[in-house]
Amino acid sequence: ELGVRFFAFAEKKKCLRDRWFVFDALLVTLMILETWVITLVFFFLEVRSSSNLSDLSLLRIVRMVKLLRISRMARLMRGLPELFILLKGLRAAARSVALFWVLWWILIYVYALVFRLITDEPSVHFGTVPDAMNS
Repeated sequence: ELGVRFFAFAEKKKCLRDRWFVFDALLVTLMILETWVITLVFFFLEVRSSSNLSDLSLLRIVRMVKLLRISRMARLMRGLPELFILLKGLRAAARSVALFWVLWWILIYVYALVFRLITDEPSVHFGTVPDAMNS
């Protein structure tokens, strides 16, 4: 995401004037430092315990500040109420589709159970209930 936003600037120097871009770049840098660099340092120094690294938890707190960007989404929702209506529709549709799939799996399970009970000896297709559900 950061790379796409960087290449979206016509003049690359202007990205340093965009405070949200600089903030995101700082957060990405801190995440890379915390995830990859510190892990590699621990690996090469053969450090087994990280109990004395309480100062590094500050990096996690700084990442939490990224939640401030949610306020931008709230402004977007106020500016585009149609988008909010579409999201509500998607949520309602997802609920209906999820209910359909639950009922579908229950139906498949019941028929697999019936076919398993109908066959006296375990067959190739109906050996167990999961096998019956797959056939």
